[in-house]
Amino acid sequence: MPNVERVHPLPKPAARQSKLQWNVLLKDFRFFVSFCLAQLIVRRTLRRRHKERARRLKLMRLAQPGLNEELNKSVDELGETQC
Repeated sequence: MPNVERVHPLPKPAARQSKLQWNVLLKDFRFFVSFCLAQLIVRRTLRRRHKERARRLKLMRLAQPGLNEELNKSVDELGETQC
Protein backbone atom coordinates (compact mmCIF):
# COMPACT_ATOMS: atom_id res chain seq x y z
CA MET A 1 0.00 0.00 0.00
CA PRO A 2 1.31 3.36 -0.88
CA ASN A 3 1.84 5.92 1.79
CA VAL A 4 -0.91 8.43 1.29
CA GLU A 5 -0.92 11.46 3.44
CA ARG A 6 -4.34 12.41 4.60
CA VAL A 7 -5.36 15.84 3.56
CA HIS A 8 -7.05 17.70 6.37
CA PRO A 9 -9.42 20.47 5.46
CA LEU A 10 -8.06 23.87 6.34
CA PRO A 11 -9.82 25.44 9.27
CA LYS A 12 -11.83 28.55 8.52
CA PRO A 13 -10.26 31.71 9.74
CA ALA A 14 -11.60 32.84 13.10
CA ALA A 15 -12.49 36.29 11.77
CA ARG A 16 -14.79 34.83 9.14
CA GLN A 17 -16.53 32.58 11.66
CA SER A 18 -17.11 35.42 14.09
CA LYS A 19 -18.41 37.61 11.24
CA LEU A 20 -20.93 34.90 10.32
CA GLN A 21 -22.02 34.61 13.94
CA TRP A 22 -22.51 38.36 14.17
CA ASN A 23 -24.57 38.32 10.97
CA VAL A 24 -26.84 35.65 12.43
CA LEU A 25 -27.16 37.55 15.70
CA LEU A 26 -28.02 40.77 13.87
CA LYS A 27 -30.68 39.02 11.80
CA ASP A 28 -32.20 37.54 14.96
CA PHE A 29 -32.10 40.94 16.64
CA ARG A 30 -33.78 42.62 13.66
CA PHE A 31 -36.52 40.00 13.72
CA PHE A 32 -37.02 40.48 17.46
CA VAL A 33 -37.21 44.26 17.12
CA SER A 34 -39.71 44.09 14.25
CA PHE A 35 -41.83 41.60 16.22
CA CYS A 36 -41.84 43.88 19.29
CA LEU A 37 -42.76 46.88 17.15
CA ALA A 38 -45.65 44.99 15.57
CA GLN A 39 -46.85 43.94 19.02
CA LEU A 40 -46.71 47.54 20.22
CA ILE A 41 -48.71 48.76 17.23
CA VAL A 42 -51.39 46.11 17.75
CA ARG A 43 -51.66 46.82 21.48
CA ARG A 44 -52.00 50.58 20.92
CA THR A 45 -54.63 50.05 18.23
CA LEU A 46 -56.68 47.70 20.39
CA ARG A 47 -56.41 50.00 23.41
CA ARG A 48 -57.53 52.99 21.32
CA ARG A 49 -60.51 51.07 19.92
CA HIS A 50 -61.48 49.96 23.42
CA LYS A 51 -61.34 53.53 24.73
CA GLU A 52 -63.41 54.83 21.79
CA ARG A 53 -66.01 52.10 22.30
CA ALA A 54 -66.23 52.78 26.03
CA ARG A 55 -66.62 56.50 25.37
CA ARG A 56 -69.40 55.90 22.81
CA LEU A 57 -71.28 53.61 25.18
CA LYS A 58 -70.93 56.11 28.01
CA LEU A 59 -72.31 58.90 25.81
CA MET A 60 -75.22 56.69 24.76
CA ARG A 61 -76.08 55.98 28.40
CA LEU A 62 -75.81 59.65 29.35
CA ALA A 63 -77.96 60.79 26.45
CA GLN A 64 -80.84 58.48 27.42
CA PRO A 65 -80.95 58.20 31.21
CA GLY A 66 -84.46 56.66 31.20
CA LEU A 67 -83.38 53.33 29.68
CA ASN A 68 -83.88 50.26 31.76
CA GLU A 69 -81.20 47.61 32.36
CA GLU A 70 -82.35 45.37 29.51
CA LEU A 71 -81.79 48.10 26.95
CA ASN A 72 -78.36 48.85 28.39
CA LYS A 73 -77.42 45.18 28.07
CA SER A 74 -78.61 45.07 24.46
CA VAL A 75 -76.52 48.16 23.66
CA ASP A 76 -73.47 46.43 25.19
CA GLU A 77 -74.07 43.31 23.12
CA LEU A 78 -74.54 45.37 19.97
CA GLY A 79 -71.27 47.22 20.59
CA GLU A 80 -69.37 43.96 21.11
CA THR A 81 -70.51 42.54 17.78
CA GLN A 82 -69.26 45.64 15.93
CA CYS A 83 -65.68 45.36 17.22
